[in-house]
Amino acid sequence: MNIRIILVQIQGNSGILGNDIANKEAKLTAFQMFKGIVALPDECVLCISEAYRMSSEITGKSWQRLWDNESTGRYIYDLIPVVTRTHQEMR
Repeated sequence: MNIRIILVQIQGNSGILGNDIANKEAKLTAFQMFKGIVALPDECVLCISEAYRMSSEITGKSWQRLWDNESTGRYIYDLIPVVTRTHQEMR
């Protein structure tokens, strides 16, 4: 399979002008890449296993951030403060 996956994190719809512009530009660039209008240099190519690993890492960090900042479930948080893959799959 010849698949290119590029992961970037951009906080969109934040009401901050610069972030909103970046979000719009990122969507436009993603569309142009999909249509073949914009090409990336070869060094940006990731193998599928690396893309999965990166997305898993990003997901884990996102779940942990949500768990750390949640206002409910603090008793369980005291027992299980770190989100693991098993906990992510349970949701």
